[in-house]
Amino acid sequence: AFEFWFEHHSKRHKKTWREDRRKFNNDLGPLHNRKLRDLTKDDIRRLHSRWAKTKGEVTANRLLSLVKAVINFAVKEGKYTGADPAVHVSKFKESSRQRYVTRGEMASLLAAIDEEASLFRDYFLVLLCTGARRSNVATMRWSDVDLDDGLWTVPETKQGESHFVTLAPQVIEILERRRDRLHGLWAFPSPRDPRKALSDPRKAWARVLKSAGLSDLRMHDLRRTLGSWQAAAGASELIIGKSLGHADGSKATHIYARLNLDRFARVFRMRSI
Repeated sequence: AFEFWFEHHSKRHKKTWREDRRKFNNDLGPLHNRKLRDLTKDDIRRLHSRWAKTKGEVTANRLLSLVKAVINFAVKEGKYTGADPAVHVSKFKESSRQRYVTRGEMASLLAAIDEEASLFRDYFLVLLCTGARRSNVATMRWSDVDLDDGLWTVPETKQGESHFVTLAPQVIEILERRRDRLHGLWAFPSPRDPRKALSDPRKAWARVLKSAGLSDLRMHDLRRTLGSWQAAAGASELIIGKSLGHADGSKATHIYARLNLDRFARVFRMRSI
């Protein structure tokens, strides 16, 4: 059922189809050799509970959503006519995540990022300074970057629209340095195959967190951190949302604007990148 959904829906209609494949390969192992007709509600509920214990409730909910999507598509396309084993399995209640880099954490985080090889060091710094989604930075093409005008065009955002990112001087400096020694399509090519974009920096991020002595900071929290800096500097929700590529009225923009974060401009001025 997953392969049918993956080929006929995920790859055709979702920008995150690679993430769907990763989730199936790495997280849905207990379902790999199971037929839909053999699965029960108790099977799905037990898996959901196990994922919550080992991966956290938010990830467990995302994996449950994937299972539900696969089943619903199979039903819609007439590939499955039995009872839906996931229909009455409820998600865990989620609260809005408000994690960001605090003033006391910033120096150690930057020092840990500095220890990484240039590919990952530059990638994490661009994430931090632009607030862009990690998939957009990983697939940044040189053809979409105008370093003379300090502008990066993200061809397609989560909302399916293009988005313009104004690049800070620090980011322009990083990208100019990378462009001088790279001649391929990608600003951040895969270390295994330069013909492909960077795809999975999680191991490098784990090293950074260990070196910085942090355990609960996600790459996406760097995006939240920039939004919080802007809020602390007095930027409106409209400005924050536009700079991060949020849809109008985004709940995420409202959350970022509520956060009380001290300004970190002095940290960036003092630290050489």
